[in-house]
Amino acid sequence: MNNNLLKYFNFNETTTSDNCISSVHRGWSGLLIIKLEISKGSIVDNTYIQNNFFEISNKEKILTVISGKLEATFDNKAQKIMEEYDSVSFSSDQKKYTFICEEDTVAFIVASRDVEDSNYLDLVFFNFKKDIQVIDLWGGKIISRPYEGKKLNFVLFEIKKGFKFDDPGHLNEQITWLIKGSMNFYVGDIKKTLSPNDGVDVGPHEKHGGISDGAIGFDAFYPKREEKKYKNNPVDKVKRSIKAYGYTKTFFRILKYPFRK
Repeated sequence: MNNNLLKYFNFNETTTSDNCISSVHRGWSGLLIIKLEISKGSIVDNTYIQNNFFEISNKEKILTVISGKLEATFDNKAQKIMEEYDSVSFSSDQKKYTFICEEDTVAFIVASRDVEDSNYLDLVFFNFKKDIQVIDLWGGKIISRPYEGKKLNFVLFEIKKGFKFDDPGHLNEQITWLIKGSMNFYVGDIKKTLSPNDGVDVGPHEKHGGISDGAIGFDAFYPKREEKKYKNNPVDKVKRSIKAYGYTKTFFRILKYPFRK
């Protein structure tokens, strides 16, 4: 086991800027997990990202709201009220965007500094609970909702109390963290109890798993997983594009770069 790559972490070390509290975990493959605590009336926009997280400027980014309410506006056109589990994937920071905080909000951003820059907005709105197909693993003991981005996977999971699971490992970096409940997690022979605000960064091909006390959390993978269970249905991708761009623009987007990865 490569202990230099394995890392348990938490989001306790914070930085405050523009009435927004942030905490970041930077993974070994370039993967970043950013926790944002945004005060009512504050704004997160291009300038905030460029000033605080320049390494992911013009990179694929996925923002998910855990609690609170944001009003999202992209390129002065696409607008969306974002609440629990509402999410948006976007790339270019050359297009103006703003997230106006209408209620105190907790959100996460998943990104990778190693993906190629993009001049496209590549806007996708979705809700993990409403729009992402449920994958029933282990006889209903683990319910996963995987979102397939261009280069990233972002997965919401729910694990029932008392369930034990083991994963033989994979090449992809995996960062796992909890938002509710707890679980006893292991990587190789290193064990730790994870609670909300705690996470673990798994190295390549490392056996890992745990026993759940009832937990809800997220997995992020880079590069994205190639197994079928981590892929999204093309029809669902079209529906999400229509939600972001409308029917006409979606049609021309498909003609120009069908489901570009």
